Order: sequence, then structure tokens, then C-alpha cells
Amino acid sequence: MGRIAGMLKVTTTISVVVADLQQIVNRIKEPDKMLRNIASTLTGVIRDRVHTQGKASDGEQIGTYSESYMKVRTGNYGNSGRISKGKNKGEVKNAGVFSKGPQKGQARPKYNRTNDTKVVISLTRQQENDLGTNVADPVKTEGGYGIGFKNPENWEKSQHVEKLYKKPIWNLTKSEETLVQQIAEKYTEDAITGENS
Repeated sequence: MGRIAGMLKVTTTISVVVADLQQIVNRIKEPDKMLRNIASTLTGVIRDRVHTQGKASDGEQIGTYSESYMKVRTGNYGNSGRISKGKNKGEVKNAGVFSKGPQKGQARPKYNRTNDTKVVISLTRQQENDLGTNVADPVKTEGGYGIGFKNPENWEKSQHVEKLYKKPIWNLTKSEETLVQQIAEKYTEDAITGENS
């Protein structure tokens, strides 16, 4: 066997390595980007779960709308206006007018909702459009971000429906908790590799 002709020489400056490690630690210690990503992602996921799928935090349906409430949602009252010609003949055109009370004779609002009876906690879409991500400023919450309602009235509605249907609706589901963990792990991996610097 022959001899190795030369030696491998490795040189490094420990201060460069320490500086690189410090940058990684700093990126992980200042998780603003990660928290903002988690909050904005979960806002969309929660909005879809509650206001489209109609599911509570346990993954089950929130509930079922009553027959009388479905008239309000669809505008399908006895005196609703109907389409008289064409392929949509007989379908509801408008919600008719109030037949009693202080608004008697005035047009009822038509919300153009489907006949689906699953509870989605949305009639005018005002509450679901108000759900969002807010930086808690000037008083910072732990982490600085939260998901909630900008309008206190919508917060009160959210608490009312939980009491009405006797189940948590706005808590995270198991899959949403897993999503938080996945986003945090990806952020940490990217911080180590320098992809989110």
C-alpha cells in the first residue's frame, strides 16, 4: 500500500461558528414571523370550520337550525315573491313583507342562504368577516398575536352560541393544534438552515 502524500488541513475561526449559531438562536428567539403565520393560518382554518363546515371544536356538527329559523335564512315565507316565468319558475324571488309588528308591510331582508340546516353561525356574514388576527398592542399578550373579533358585539355572539349549543366552538381542534406544531417546527427548521432569515 502506498502512503498518503499529503495531509488534510482544516482551519476555522471559532468566532465565525459562534456568530452563525448566535444568528440561528436570535431567529428562533424572535418568533414574530412564526406567530403571525400561525395566527393568520388558523384564522382561515377556524373561519372555514365554523362558518362553512359548521363544526365545533370536538369535530362534531354545531347543531341544526329550526324550521322557523330556516324561513329567515332562505326568505321562504308564505308571502315571499316567486319567479313566475322561465326555468326558475316558482323559486323564491324575495322574502315578501312583514305581516305583523312595527315593520308590518315593509320588505323582509333576503339573505340568500341555502336550505342546508347545519348551524354555521352566519346569517349576514358580519361575524365571520370580523374574525381576524390582531396584534395585541400596546398591551402585548404572550407572543403578541391573537385570533378574535374586532367588534365586541361579535365576541358576545360567539359566547352566546357556545352557551346555546352547549359546546366549545372557538377552541382549537386536535388537527388545528397539530397544524400549530407543524408551522412552529417548520419555522425552527428554516431558522436553522437560514431559509427564513
